[in-house]
Amino acid sequence: MRVPLALFLLFLLPAVLRAAESPPIIRRIEFTGVDEGEIPRLRASIPIREGDPLRRWQVTKSVKLIYLQGNHAQVEAEIEPAGEGVLLRFSVVERPWIGEITFAGNETIPDGVLKRLLDVEEGDDLLPDLLERERRKIIEAFQRRGYPHVAVELRSVPIGAGGVRVTFLVREHSPRILERIVLTGSLGLPEGEIRRAIALKPGDRLDEERLSEGLDTLQALLRAKGFLEATIPPPRIVASGEGRASLTILIQAGKRIHLQFIGNRAFPPKRLVESLALERNPTITPWSLGALEGRLEKFYRTKGYPFCTVTALLNEDA
Repeated sequence: MRVPLALFLLFLLPAVLRAAESPPIIRRIEFTGVDEGEIPRLRASIPIREGDPLRRWQVTKSVKLIYLQGNHAQVEAEIEPAGEGVLLRFSVVERPWIGEITFAGNETIPDGVLKRLLDVEEGDDLLPDLLERERRKIIEAFQRRGYPHVAVELRSVPIGAGGVRVTFLVREHSPRILERIVLTGSLGLPEGEIRRAIALKPGDRLDEERLSEGLDTLQALLRAKGFLEATIPPPRIVASGEGRASLTILIQAGKRIHLQFIGNRAFPPKRLVESLALERNPTITPWSLGALEGRLEKFYRTKGYPFCTVTALLNEDA
């Protein structure tokens, strides 16, 4: 999205114009600061022609029209003596805009992923403060992927009429290596099974994105094994030396719940478990049984069993 900038109208009219009884004749009209191919369009858009008398209101209107013709940050009108008349020069300052966004030095995160992190895109105005925020986003992304000392430099190169190629130059430096993983709490499952679900192991780069995916996998595994109330708080990362860190994961598996469906002959148990939507509220208590009964009855009735009834029993001693 373009951000509008202020319009500056600067007139450098010589004192002789104000004192003269009749306005001087415009002998030549020039445009500076724009591409040669744009000049005919600008010339045709203004109400002044070479040979016309110089009138202030026409100059004012021309400056406004030129400003509206393109991505211009500033337009100035200057007048110089030229033989028996004057030279009228319109000086245009183009508003810088992002013509291209590129990345260099990024080996871990592809260009496309980095580009999707940004809130700016090609065609937007070039705003230094906003680009600095984008630079910080890229730094944070690499830090989460295990590069705590990453450096990102911004480089800008003109590529046309006001266009700028913006390059984020990445220096990843050395990664942080995972030294060990400590599992604490009520695990619920064998330690080896948990470690396989997490996928990260000592010696790997400490990639917090991969770690988050692994913990999601572990949470799903615990619930699939009957630990419906399992929770895994954010893990604790502790630097344990130059470029190394240890990871402590607290697992609160909770009690294991076995679901039995007695009298069901129409659907596989997996379909019935899905219909209970236990991910919304995994805690099963005597007070939550009514809601579970209602969900299961609704499932049966939408599948063509209008007279189905469900009674839920909780046996905490089993």
